[in-house]
Amino acid sequence: IWSYLIVAICGLALLTPYLTPPSEKLFGKALRRTALAEKATPCALGKVSANLFFYLAWPRPISLFSKAQEISPSCRLVFFREKLYKKETWAKELRSRGLQLYALPSRWRSKDENKNYLLAAPVGILQGILRSYP
Repeated sequence: IWSYLIVAICGLALLTPYLTPPSEKLFGKALRRTALAEKATPCALGKVSANLFFYLAWPRPISLFSKAQEISPSCRLVFFREKLYKKETWAKELRSRGLQLYALPSRWRSKDENKNYLLAAPVGILQGILRSYP
């Protein structure tokens, strides 16, 4: 029984991260690095998970907007759920502001679409893990 239990625990410990990539953690940390490098406070659009705010660990309040049209012109880094973006028609509004969409590479994105986030940022601003989103 003990050997079976050890194999089961080790198997779950190795398979769980593979089956559920830590997309919120990676995105939050990449967003933090980008925001600090650009000296810009990120803005949120729509509902955002508390997990993402935890991994972002931003020292000041983050503005939260419910519609893309409400976003302040001073917001240069706007993040939101990918699922919400697919549901709404924000692409035109965001691109008219000179923003490009970025996301984690597909291997790090979660199978649960609620855990995947996109970032709208000025063209060419990002270097690192986030990549252009179609």
